[in-house]
Amino acid sequence: MTAPKGRNPQIEVTPRRIRVRLRPDNVDQLALDFCRVLTKLQVRYALVSGYVAILLGRNRLSEDIDLFVERLSVRQFKALHSALTKSLECITPGTVETLHGSYLDAGAESTSVRYARPETFSPNVEMKFAQKPVHHYSLSRRVPVDVNGQRLYIGALEMGIVYKLKMGSEKDLADARWMYDRTRERLHRPELNKLMEEMDAHAEWVT
Repeated sequence: MTAPKGRNPQIEVTPRRIRVRLRPDNVDQLALDFCRVLTKLQVRYALVSGYVAILLGRNRLSEDIDLFVERLSVRQFKALHSALTKSLECITPGTVETLHGSYLDAGAESTSVRYARPETFSPNVEMKFAQKPVHHYSLSRRVPVDVNGQRLYIGALEMGIVYKLKMGSEKDLADARWMYDRTRERLHRPELNKLMEEMDAHAEWVT
């Protein structure tokens, strides 16, 4: 997989909005197309993890687009799955009922379902139901981002930064620093500090 070229992201962050203008690569276009379906079906979602840093201009490789959606019934998921598979393939094996009950909504054993372009594996969207408190936090405080005129939603910035700090790998720490530097005008500092204390995740560059 080669590094993305030609995206030329232009990022504008103010206390009131985040605006991104770019030439979408195949990862961006997959995210835009996938989220367009979620919006059309009124499914509440939040993009999280590494793709958020990439969307905000960080130039690094990623084969996954991670997102949480609100918990859906079998009927609701069936409608979403049907809409998604008009242009994408589900690369997680199983029937709709299996995908819902054995993957997305399996309690403590819940995991993700993945979608990609036909006859490909990457890039792919890794979709999970919001299950854990950190998931619900990110979803409940999601942030709108105007991407080329389309509204996308990313998870709570403060949680995204602190979660990356907690993960602690070199890549995660670089993502956290990038997100912090690019969105500091939008961050709620008391909440960021509170989460850092609660999750025992710290960085000297958080001021």
